[in-house]
Amino acid sequence: MSCPNCGYHLDKPPAPPEPPVGTWMRDRFGGTTQRRVYQGHDGWGQPGVWNYGVWERMWEARGPYVECGPWGAPK
Repeated sequence: MSCPNCGYHLDKPPAPPEPPVGTWMRDRFGGTTQRRVYQGHDGWGQPGVWNYGVWERMWEARGPYVECGPWGAPK
């Protein structure tokens, strides 16, 4: 089922396995994020910003994600 206004799929599949460290992903809104380890904390965020993102919660809110190059560049 899709939203008639934005096309967002309401019946989204569960999050796939989390990609490896160093992977850049683009969300359905065009935003990008990278899986990083910073000061011993593994998570998702932009370089220079604390990586608080949690894969399953991100997928629920902004997925589906597609893999991309750094800062959203084509892979």
